[in-house]
Amino acid sequence: MLDNNQIKLESVIVELLILKDEFVNKLIYPIDLNLNNIVFQRITEHKHRLVLVDGYGITNIFPAISISKKLARKQIMRKFDRHISTLIEEYRSS
Repeated sequence: MLDNNQIKLESVIVELLILKDEFVNKLIYPIDLNLNNIVFQRITEHKHRLVLVDGYGITNIFPAISISKKLARKQIMRKFDRHISTLIEEYRSS
């Protein structure tokens, strides 16, 4: 049984996908997706969200994603997809 400080993995996965959708829709490019930069905010007992507190922005010298929204969305989705499995493994081992 989980105590009040533990969060179910299923909730984390759902919230990661919601965070990904928010970043894609708002064209926010994540640079450093790791558990040290993500906070699980419990709003109420049944409502919560993930917040990326650091590690976003564009680092390219010639940021093509700032020119094309379609390209930006693809790159943001790729970045999240690459890191979601790593984040889940980090969460399981913490």
